[in-house]
Amino acid sequence: MSKILINDKQYNHSWLSDMENDDAQNLLHRHHQSLYRPVCCCLTDLKNRELTIRKCTRFILARMPNTGENHAPWCDFFGNSDNLSTANGRTLPGIIERNGIFDVNLCSYLNLETKSGGTKVQIATQKSYPSRSTTTLLGLLLFLFHQAKINHWNPERLYDQSFNNVRKLVSGVAKKSITNEIQLSKVLFMPEWLDNNVTTSKKANQKNLFKKTKPGKASILIGRVNCLIGSKKEIGGIGVSLNLLDDLLWMNSELAVKATQSFGQLISEIKKTDRHILAICTVFRTGNYYTIGDIAFLRVSKQFIPVDSSHELRLENHLVAEKRGFIKPLRLDGALFLPDFILTDSKKNMVMEIFGIDNKPEYQAQKEKKILFYRENNIPYWEWTPKKDDSIPPFPDCPLSQNSCHLKF
Repeated sequence: MSKILINDKQYNHSWLSDMENDDAQNLLHRHHQSLYRPVCCCLTDLKNRELTIRKCTRFILARMPNTGENHAPWCDFFGNSDNLSTANGRTLPGIIERNGIFDVNLCSYLNLETKSGGTKVQIATQKSYPSRSTTTLLGLLLFLFHQAKINHWNPERLYDQSFNNVRKLVSGVAKKSITNEIQLSKVLFMPEWLDNNVTTSKKANQKNLFKKTKPGKASILIGRVNCLIGSKKEIGGIGVSLNLLDDLLWMNSELAVKATQSFGQLISEIKKTDRHILAICTVFRTGNYYTIGDIAFLRVSKQFIPVDSSHELRLENHLVAEKRGFIKPLRLDGALFLPDFILTDSKKNMVMEIFGIDNKPEYQAQKEKKILFYRENNIPYWEWTPKKDDSIPPFPDCPLSQNSCHLKF
């Protein structure tokens, strides 16, 4: 997302952060424990944006303590996880990184507790943290996509993004994450294609889901929604059908109402062919019956990049078709000036904004603040106002060849 200065040379952070890129890993290895620290160039003022190079399973860049708020709101290093936050009554955030491990304080319960009379009741199993926020299932999903860089698009890739590839990348992040004192990879389940065969895939996925949902223990399931089906046994109950799973996952009437109120627009888009609707849910099993404890939905493009509106979906499709490199920032920290997209293959990263509302004074005021912020910080930006012109404006030319757009500058 940002340019990183290392030994007086600038590199794309997306290139440096690709842990499968041996050239980037060798570069970070050479400068590991150097006297001169890397510097993030997301903004042009003189605030401290020095970075450190950590060695975990491989070499990674990390911000220095107490510098998170010095970065641009859309920068990967922006945040307040190393400070108290004023956004929630001076509480610590729901996700905290400690020595390369992400501690997730999830608000959804993962266990069922049995009372002496044998009645099962739902409880939150995480420790009580009065000075710390919790993270919703949607927040967890966005965090996983952000860390796995699903929202980064490299136009040089040979194939479309598949759910299997998303599963592989997200699983890698899950191995470095703990939620409710449980390693996330132990409870996370994402259906996968096996041998390009539907029957084989469904059988294997059902078997794996059965193992993940032990008595009284939930699995966190992420999948592509096929459809919702009304229950014949419970008035208002809804079954959720996910791709490559035969069994339905059931919401009771209370949860179904809550999900419809929160995600009604996304639920109405499930059958649209130009996008996917993903579900993340906690799933409990009784025998062979699967019950959903909590659920959230997310709209993504055909490349599994999250988008917030139909206008963003159009822009994302157009960027992919034009073979441009870009990042879709995800709303993790409630940043005030989070752009819709960032073009990464121009000489300087360019903010891309879609101004889709023109009849609300508060929206117009926020728009003017954004533009002023970009101008004051010399941040190049591109804008599109669909109500003025439905055609997407031309993109700035990529100054480099396609073979070098995503390498160093």
